[in-house]
Amino acid sequence: MDTLFVLDILQFANCDFVIVDSSLHIIHSNNSSYINKNIKEVFPYSIIDDVHNYFEKLTIDKPTIIIDVPDKHIPYSFSLHKIKFNKRDVLLIVPKFNQKIPYIMKKIYEDLYQLQIFDEDADHFADVFNYILDTTLRVTGMDCGGIYIIDPLTQELKLTFAKGFNATFLEKASRYTPDSWNYQLIMKGQPQYIDYTTMNLSDKDFRKVEGIKAVATIPVLLHDRVIGAINIGSHSTNKIPETINPLLEAIGQQVGVIIDRFLIKSLMAHSQFDDVKISPFHDIVYQVDKDGIIRYISSNIKNFIGFYPYELIGKSFTEFIFPEDLPMVLESYERVKKRIIEPLEYRLITKDGLYRYVLTISQSHYDEQGNFLGLSGVGTDIHEKKLSEIKLIEREEKFKTLANSVLTAIFIIQDDILQWINPETAHILEYSEEEIIGKPFYYFVHPDDVESARLRADARQRGEDIINRYEARIITKNNIVKWIDFNVATIMYNGRIAILGSASDISDRKKIELELKTSEEKFYKAFYSSPIPMTINTFRDGVYREVNEAAYQTFGYVPEESIGRSIFELNIFADKEELQNYIHTLRTNEKVKDFHVTFKTKNGLLKDCIINSDVFVSSGEKLVISSIIDITQLKRSAQIIYEQYKELQKINNDLIKTKEELTLRNIQLFEEKERFNRVLESINDAVIVTDRAAVILLVNNATCNLLNKEYDELIGKDIISILDLDCKQPVNFTFNTIIEILQQKSISNECILHVGNVSYNIELYILPLKDQMNSITGTIVVLRDITQRKIIEEHIARTSKLESVGLLAAGIAHDFNNILTSIVGNLSLIKTRMNASSELYQHINDAEKASFKAKELTQQLLTFAKGGAPVKKVTSLHTMLKDIVTFVLRGSGIESKFIIDDNLYNVEVDEGQISQVIQNLTINAREAMNDHGLLKVYALNVNEDDPIKAIIGNDKYIRISIEDNGPGIQNENIEKIFDPYYTTKPHGTGLGLTVVYSIIKQHGGYIFVDSQPGKGTCFDIYLKATEKKVETIDENGNEISFIGKGRVLVLEDDENIQFILRTMLEELGYEVDIACDGDEAYKKYLVAKESDQHYSFAIMDLTIPGKKGGKDTITQIRKFDNEFKVIVSSGYSNDPVMSNYKDYGFNGILPKPYRFEELKQIIAAISN
Repeated sequence: MDTLFVLDILQFANCDFVIVDSSLHIIHSNNSSYINKNIKEVFPYSIIDDVHNYFEKLTIDKPTIIIDVPDKHIPYSFSLHKIKFNKRDVLLIVPKFNQKIPYIMKKIYEDLYQLQIFDEDADHFADVFNYILDTTLRVTGMDCGGIYIIDPLTQELKLTFAKGFNATFLEKASRYTPDSWNYQLIMKGQPQYIDYTTMNLSDKDFRKVEGIKAVATIPVLLHDRVIGAINIGSHSTNKIPETINPLLEAIGQQVGVIIDRFLIKSLMAHSQFDDVKISPFHDIVYQVDKDGIIRYISSNIKNFIGFYPYELIGKSFTEFIFPEDLPMVLESYERVKKRIIEPLEYRLITKDGLYRYVLTISQSHYDEQGNFLGLSGVGTDIHEKKLSEIKLIEREEKFKTLANSVLTAIFIIQDDILQWINPETAHILEYSEEEIIGKPFYYFVHPDDVESARLRADARQRGEDIINRYEARIITKNNIVKWIDFNVATIMYNGRIAILGSASDISDRKKIELELKTSEEKFYKAFYSSPIPMTINTFRDGVYREVNEAAYQTFGYVPEESIGRSIFELNIFADKEELQNYIHTLRTNEKVKDFHVTFKTKNGLLKDCIINSDVFVSSGEKLVISSIIDITQLKRSAQIIYEQYKELQKINNDLIKTKEELTLRNIQLFEEKERFNRVLESINDAVIVTDRAAVILLVNNATCNLLNKEYDELIGKDIISILDLDCKQPVNFTFNTIIEILQQKSISNECILHVGNVSYNIELYILPLKDQMNSITGTIVVLRDITQRKIIEEHIARTSKLESVGLLAAGIAHDFNNILTSIVGNLSLIKTRMNASSELYQHINDAEKASFKAKELTQQLLTFAKGGAPVKKVTSLHTMLKDIVTFVLRGSGIESKFIIDDNLYNVEVDEGQISQVIQNLTINAREAMNDHGLLKVYALNVNEDDPIKAIIGNDKYIRISIEDNGPGIQNENIEKIFDPYYTTKPHGTGLGLTVVYSIIKQHGGYIFVDSQPGKGTCFDIYLKATEKKVETIDENGNEISFIGKGRVLVLEDDENIQFILRTMLEELGYEVDIACDGDEAYKKYLVAKESDQHYSFAIMDLTIPGKKGGKDTITQIRKFDNEFKVIVSSGYSNDPVMSNYKDYGFNGILPKPYRFEELKQIIAAISN
């Protein structure tokens, strides 16, 4: 009986069972809600009323009976078994769902296709639907389900198969009429997912009583017509996993196709190859004779491979097999001939030359004598499915390749079995891949973790929403326990739900966590046993987490009163400001050190404490650990000590103050000394400090420099013995007498200080040095070197005389030039009116030349006066050099030698100034040679390869060298010879070479000196050459001949020049208008301009004594008229205006004196 009981339980494992006693009360069931209920409450059928009779009818020989329910709308039968349970006779009752689908499906197909379905074929429908329901529940992991089919007669949805429901639910859900909600939901033709937990069901509702939480309804379609539905559900979860939704929809789409195949098989079995009847089906039907020739093929083959049936019939089926698959198909063909039925996948050649995958099932046919007649079969288009499978395989291969390359264990579990692993999984488990694949996953799980692991796996297999990540232990092949971090997800694998997981070895981390836990245990042990009050609070809100015994004793709060409450709730800080400061410091620095605070105990006592706090992290939370020291008694004792200390401190402060004053005084004295020393060293005068006994106490650097002695050579010495003075006012008294004089006044004198062979002009000052009592303690002696000042004063006096003479010379030169202008002008006019061959003409010509000799004299006077910038003209220096050198050396015993290039370049220079340079250098050479020796004078063109080109540039230059064989210049003096007032002559001015240097620089030239003591000196002058020709005037005076036209404005104050200039201009054909000063000239210019009677040009004297001259007048005119031509004329030929006339607004210059021909030349020049 026990064996029968087990077999029946296995047989009806998806159904409810009950065990009842003789009073019909349920004493046991796989549904605990049935226990202690009467059988009628669970199975309310009339047949149950006779259950009591079966206790007598059932015996050991006949222990089992099956009872059918008489109601045709309730598809149940009951299996009753008399067994022993707890040593007494009981009945095991198992309700069984009757399979009444065959007649329904037979009716559907006969109506739909006008086909005669045989009873034995219709029975296959029960097998199909039973298989579909079993497979769907197994694949999805759901725990209950049923199949509904529309009855063609009543149009009701009838429950044909069910598993996992109790009898009461099945009775209520066995059928749905067309007007019911469930019926209309199914007829929508789309999958529906229902969560019953969100519906407001009454407690008596059969769905709520059943305890079902979620249901998925998948319509069953046959040729786009809803013929029923597959319902699956769960008693444990209210959510159908999203991962199985595509699977459920695919099942709904394929059910009709599966039914088609069984019907086709039935037709084929009865040789009903009626194309009209077969064509509506999805699959193709074919028949091949014993020679492999196609004798029949359904018309829907056109939708498969593009051929019409007539194109195939009569040909060998091998012609349409893809060549690579033909050997496999022929092998299968031979097996089918041996009555072996097997599915076969292969490729058919399509009409367009491609191929398409097909799945066929064939069976052989024989006559009564056993002769092979041929075969028939059904084919299904699986092309898209096959391509998807290929792609899936490729994706799986890529996934496995990737998984095999990572260092994380990856695995797939299905039905608790490890289906696939990567190498790292084997590495972690220390098993080979072959030892792992096919074993239950819990085989490798630590025994203590197996139960929780299996529960998680089952829940995930059912689609429940559980955590994806967890930690568990495993045991390796070498019995090593490892902690693993698992991360899992639900996937579809080979068409069914599976678990994809990854695993990482976290054993080292767990070891660290264990060590940390051990450390924390030690910490808390020390924390609780510490005699110092300690607390642990949360950083965020100050809630107490831990408080040790010492803290309880100190503040009076028992654990229940403090743990879980914050420092704000307990109000333990007596001073709110202290609390805010403490919190601010803690949040800013994450630590508080030696913070003084007043705490309030539970009894209200105030305690002075010092708190130290540090922030740390535990289990991801910021906490604050604090230690507290009660210093209340210590503070009271400290107060007494503090008062005594304050008294001592006051005494000490007085001492410190006195010390600080002394220190400050010393600092001030030191600073004063430093300031005095700095001031002393900054003084250029020599300063000597002595005591009353004339002993030197202090000197500055200027003293050491002046006396040419070291500091140590002077300190401690008698000042009288050190200084060798000759004073203007002789001092014939001793140092003591000087001290007496200093009582009344300071002493000053002008003296000569002798230091070795050198003498200095100095000013001597002696000042008294007094103490606070105004008593003289010593002297301050100041020696001011005035040697240089004396020299400068002498030079200034001499220069002042020279300037006076220069001014006189310039004035004389100016006036003399005016006189010469009248003389030269008249002579040149007379020459124009005479025959050049007459004797009188020659005398006048000689007189004119003599006048120009006088002009050279005035030029020298102007040069002597140092007047202005050079007024340059094109000149050849050949004759000038010889004339000047010969003149200066006349009367001396010095021989001169000239080396001058025959084709010496012309230069553009001021003849007067260059003459002065040559004259000065020649005079210096004569004085240096003491009137005997040899003076060489060179005037040479500078060659292109001359090294001097690196300095003067690539322009053409001439070199003038004046070389003597005198004593030469000492090396220490060579760099000073061009400095103003520097001279080695007893009575020299020191200005000669300075003037030479200045003139050469103003001409844009260079001057160099080369001297060797005992051998002589050579001065080299470089002047820039010019391509211009030297201007000459024909003695006949007729180079330019023209007749003037218009009026000329003349500004000139000298009446003689007015006369001669008027005569010359009128001779040229001009009308002349004379103005004696600038204001008059300016007015005449304005009147002429306003009356439109413009002057042709103007000639203006540069300066008019006491009045406005040409310089100021041209400035007024140029403010508004830049076109008017103006010639400037002056006897001051060295004036800067004359050398740079264009910068001042003039168009030409006419230096006085000038000839008639020179006037014509300048007029012609400005007129062009």
